[in-house]
Amino acid sequence: GGKVKLDGKVAKAAAEVKVGQILEIEYYNKYFKFEILQVPLGNVSKDKTSDLVKLLETKGLDIEINLDKDEDFFE
Repeated sequence: GGKVKLDGKVAKAAAEVKVGQILEIEYYNKYFKFEILQVPLGNVSKDKTSDLVKLLETKGLDIEINLDKDEDFFE
């Protein structure tokens, strides 16, 4: 399943990101929602990264892991 969404739709790795889009990321048990403010043309120094996105929301996710089942853990 997709853990990255652009404007509410599952995004592939090659998806083009545009200014004004909403980016949502689920990473392990965390959720982040960003607004894209700028899309750089090249490399960006670490101190300039906060100019690129605006954090709209973040939260921890409740996850339940049952390692006894024959399920793909990463699915």
